[in-house]
Amino acid sequence: MDNLNTYIKRLESALSNEEAYSTYNRDMFHAAVVVVAGIRHAKNEICLLSNQLNPALYGGHGLLNVARSFLQNEKAKLRVLVETDISQDHPMMDLCHEFPQKVSISRVPDELQEKYDFNFLLIDDIGYRFEHDRKKYKAIASFYKPDRKENIDAMKRHFNKLEKQCRVILWPLKSDNVSP
Repeated sequence: MDNLNTYIKRLESALSNEEAYSTYNRDMFHAAVVVVAGIRHAKNEICLLSNQLNPALYGGHGLLNVARSFLQNEKAKLRVLVETDISQDHPMMDLCHEFPQKVSISRVPDELQEKYDFNFLLIDDIGYRFEHDRKKYKAIASFYKPDRKENIDAMKRHFNKLEKQCRVILWPLKSDNVSP
């Protein structure tokens, strides 16, 4: 656990001070640290391309709390592309209900998934977490590194192109949101 705590401190310090930082993720615990820290430091836009939007990673209270805090920002947008179906009771769907103008979750058609093997998380224009293999949590994370701007731009182009070909996942209103 000391290694994970050290990992958290280094990442949080770099992001708080807007210092160049790169690291390697090797498992879901490290992935969660990067995802939560990235969202905590996001200002305007988060773009997530995820294979299955695993609730163990994208459904915990810590992540949802920092996402809610981020979405309180006037310009905040959370754009999610998921490659598999997700259930209506997925914790991320709560964010869709709470922030319908700021959160979108769309399904990537199966035939488009055959054209790439990776997944990623983009945090504004400051950094990313990139999985070379969508089936594993092993990833490279990089923030505030000017030499990685090309990578960020390429991921953003890929995300935008994919998003145009996806279908938005619609969710029913929760009963407490329905007016009488």
